Amino acid sequence: MPGFTLVKKLPADGPGQVWWAYAEHSGQMVTLHFLDTGCPNEEDCSRFLREAAICAGIDHPNVVRFLSQGVAGDMLWFATELAEGETLKQLVEKRGPLSVEDALTIMGQALNMVAHSP
Repeated sequence: MPGFTLVKKLPADGPGQVWWAYAEHSGQMVTLHFLDTGCPNEEDCSRFLREAAICAGIDHPNVVRFLSQGVAGDMLWFATELAEGETLKQLVEKRGPLSVEDALTIMGQALNMVAHSP
């Protein structure tokens, strides 16, 4: 990816790839999302572009900021802030089931974020 140095591949739930990457123009670490074969099919391409548009439209302190997007060869890509830390799944695996209070706090934050989605 021109302008980015790929550092670590992350798990992805779709046809594309997600990487921690170094953005050479800003000097910061970012999360880089891209479809590695362009648009394998129209549905994958639409889903990827919709994800980028949703990310670009959210301005909330609990959501990573959308930074930029583009095309490199036949690859679509977009970059977001890097969010380090553990996932909810990792937290539960490490600490066990959440208390009702913790679950409600997390659910409240998630619902607040959804209310700010475009």
